[in-house]
Amino acid sequence: MRPRYPMWAFFTPSPLRQAPHAQLQRYSLLLMAAVPILAVLLQIVLGDTHNLSYGLILVGIVVMAQTLSQGPTPLGPLLLLLFLPPFLVGFNRPVQVESLFSSGFTAYSALLVLPTVLAAVSLGVRGVLLFALYGLIIGGLCFNLMPLEGMAIVWSTVTALVAGGMLAWLLNFTEQALQRMACSALTDPLTQLGNRRAFEAALLQAWQAGPERVGLAFVDLDGLKAVNDQQGHDVGDALIQALARAVQAQLQEGQTVFRLAGDEFVVLCTHGDLSRVWHQIRDAVTQVRQHGFPDMDVSVGLSSGTTAGSIAALMQRADSRMYAEKRRKADRRAATGNRGTVISWNGIERRKMQ
Repeated sequence: MRPRYPMWAFFTPSPLRQAPHAQLQRYSLLLMAAVPILAVLLQIVLGDTHNLSYGLILVGIVVMAQTLSQGPTPLGPLLLLLFLPPFLVGFNRPVQVESLFSSGFTAYSALLVLPTVLAAVSLGVRGVLLFALYGLIIGGLCFNLMPLEGMAIVWSTVTALVAGGMLAWLLNFTEQALQRMACSALTDPLTQLGNRRAFEAALLQAWQAGPERVGLAFVDLDGLKAVNDQQGHDVGDALIQALARAVQAQLQEGQTVFRLAGDEFVVLCTHGDLSRVWHQIRDAVTQVRQHGFPDMDVSVGLSSGTTAGSIAALMQRADSRMYAEKRRKADRRAATGNRGTVISWNGIERRKMQ
């Protein structure tokens, strides 16, 4: 079973999510093209041109399959695998010593070994089994089984199945390992959110799709160092995890939260009203306070792509606004401790003297 990706992984560049199938499929098709090209050259050298047209046709078919394989579906390899067994039957003719292609069911089954590898790369284990069965059915309908051919046909078929099956299994195992490595490289281990690398890739992709729809909310967890120093890092980690879960639970479609560093988070908004994100973050803070952290708080800085000319400006503006809010909080705490209560409304602060 293929591992599932977290939602943010689909924003990341496609090479992080691609399996090695595409590259191996391309190489397999190149190998499939090299065989008939070599056959044509050998036929010309040996002066045996009876099957020259077959070789040229097969080269053209492989080139067409290579062209069709550029899409997301294995259409090119599938059509090639469907066409090859009937096409190889065309090589059935009286055997000549100088001929590159032998006749009969034995030679036909041997020629199917290489296409079975292509089936493994393009279609997996089931593709190997189906292609082997399909090839045997075509061969059984078109050839008369000669005495003593049975063991050779069995040997060729078993070789194709073992080689194709092992390759398909190895590719599947490698794909899963690469997917796990890619997800680990983009995942914050404490919160299981996307990390800074995942955020940068997601932001770039969203910006390229349309800057006017991009919004950021930088979130800084206030007082995390004090929690770590006074209550221990286990409590600090629990606070980080609680905030991550609460924010993620509040977000809707088109909104994704990432953890950038120890106490820094960011919400990437690609749909909807950015101002709503602020209220969602405040609701998340309320939830965390109700579950064991009554004094926790966050500082938030918002920035919209409609007023930012670049990604750097977008991030710098959100970051500046977040730290400006932290400074205002620090000033209010200092004023409260030294000179009385500070009342803040819409960013306007008034000091009430004792």
